[in-house]
Amino acid sequence: MSSFLETIAPLFDPGPALRSARIRIGRRTKVQGVPAILIGASCIVVAAGMARALQSATPLLPETFREARNLWESMNRRKLNP
Repeated sequence: MSSFLETIAPLFDPGPALRSARIRIGRRTKVQGVPAILIGASCIVVAAGMARALQSATPLLPETFREARNLWESMNRRKLNP
């Protein structure tokens, strides 16, 4: 295994990719290079997961809203500290 890595090591130079990668966090957040690609890909995965979860929960939303409204009304009717 180590001979394989020694064979490939000269072919891949991570230096230019690492030098071009920059993350600036502050008032204006700026990401460049490989971290920007990773953040973009992870945002796409999160958005797809949220869309799938919302799609699977769609049949239950009317009942959930009705229960939430009933809970809110019951909390407003009853005084917590009499």
